[in-house]
Amino acid sequence: ESGVVRSHAIEVIVKTKRRELMPQVLKLLSDNQIHVRFSAGVAVGDMEYTAGEYTIKPILADANPNARIAAAYAFVRLGKSEYVKQIRDAAKNPDQTVRANAALLLGKLGDKNNVDLLYEVMRDLDSTDKVKFQAVESVARLGDENIYKDKLWAMLISKFADDRVMGI
Repeated sequence: ESGVVRSHAIEVIVKTKRRELMPQVLKLLSDNQIHVRFSAGVAVGDMEYTAGEYTIKPILADANPNARIAAAYAFVRLGKSEYVKQIRDAAKNPDQTVRANAALLLGKLGDKNNVDLLYEVMRDLDSTDKVKFQAVESVARLGDENIYKDKLWAMLISKFADDRVMGI
């Protein structure tokens, strides 16, 4: 019944690489909760589940931009690199959740060409803390060593335990 549990279940399926459960994940692309649809779309990409290509295509026109960028991510992971533009554009979306999710996906794509955009998002005065933290994590994931001295060090010495854990 819980959307949070459904989202976590999707993450477990991806982490454990249980491809036989992907048909159930595809059904969750039409869930009424956006975070479940987002997780399902990302799962199709993370698993490089080509059988889900037909099912995820309509999500590119979803009313919610978070679902759309999850679908774009899936298509990029399935070899259709032209969809990366949607994710890059979403990194400048005024909606902070969309912006943070785009930063997450840019890091997961593993393309170091996105580092400059992530720094731009991080330095944008309109970006909230959750966006900045996600951009920092994605830059670190992409292997840019400058992030360690510029941003991660500040997180490690923060008075807030959550910031320190994210820095680690």
